[in-house]
Amino acid sequence: MIIGCGKVMNTMSVNIALICVVLAICPLVSHAGIYSCYSGTIPGCTCTAAWNLADFNYKVVVSCTGAVGSATDFGDNLKIRTKGYQFDDFIISAYPNTRLPDSPFDTSTSIKRIIIKDSPKLEGFGPKGKPDAGLFKNLGPSLETLVLSNNPAIRMDEWETIAKQLKGAADPDPKPDPDAFADGDAVLKTLAIHKSPEFDDLDTIKDLAPTLQTLVLRATGFTNFNYDLAAYAALNVLDLSENPALKKFVLKAKPAKLSSIFINGGGLDVLTVATLTELVKADFVDLGKNKLNCECSNLPADFINEDNEKKFLGSTCAAPAAVNNAKFGSTCINANFLLFGKSSRVYAKQQ
Repeated sequence: MIIGCGKVMNTMSVNIALICVVLAICPLVSHAGIYSCYSGTIPGCTCTAAWNLADFNYKVVVSCTGAVGSATDFGDNLKIRTKGYQFDDFIISAYPNTRLPDSPFDTSTSIKRIIIKDSPKLEGFGPKGKPDAGLFKNLGPSLETLVLSNNPAIRMDEWETIAKQLKGAADPDPKPDPDAFADGDAVLKTLAIHKSPEFDDLDTIKDLAPTLQTLVLRATGFTNFNYDLAAYAALNVLDLSENPALKKFVLKAKPAKLSSIFINGGGLDVLTVATLTELVKADFVDLGKNKLNCECSNLPADFINEDNEKKFLGSTCAAPAAVNNAKFGSTCINANFLLFGKSSRVYAKQQ
């Protein structure tokens, strides 16, 4: 009886194991038709579906170059060939036209990341002034990352339209919880705008604020960054580097999750005491290549300490001359105050 019982248990184990294997394979089989490259050809585009050693992940990538043809033909081909497929990356480079296609993706198309780069003729993302149509229509629920790099001709009036296209159904009340978004709304996590000198107003993309975790605004047209970031509740990284015309940066209240701030290569001189008080709440702040003024009167009380020297790593003083090239946060100088009728200087250094 004991032996017979053992045989029954072994048989049951084998059956259970087979069931588990089948259940594990079924999702892969069911997705094989959509998580792969499209059938047919999109002029100017190539598609690869393979294991990617750089990301240690299976990726499907579509890459299109300047041979894509007219915007209309390009859009028609995209809608036909990408219908029902899932893509990790969709990359457009050296785009030959001034405007991108009008609604080129089907509702069943899923794209995680779009990269549009090195397209000097590109001015806009679909029909002018129509937030209900354009390149990003139907991609709101799937699109997590949008990178726009070195497209200097994109018009400033396009950005608000982009945000509305991505957001989908209009809703005047921001939803701080991404899970509370309605079908069709964007849940964009990363937005990178690089080498777009026309872009200089954060309010134009405010519809995307609640879900953004990384916001990169490098080499743009900002001269003054003074915004209430309360709506950016999920923001973890803010990058304003390579903006030499940026003369003023004001941080009224740091979002709780914002831990890394990059403003390398700006035109900053003096940051307000209120802004520095908020900046020290971050984990890392890069103010390198700004000509920072390190007079003690410009800094919060007790600012000079070892923690801040590490936090502002790479940032140095440019003025007054006596502390030129000193590490920001390591020292400051009380310049030209009167002591018994004479001008004097006192240095404050970390203990």
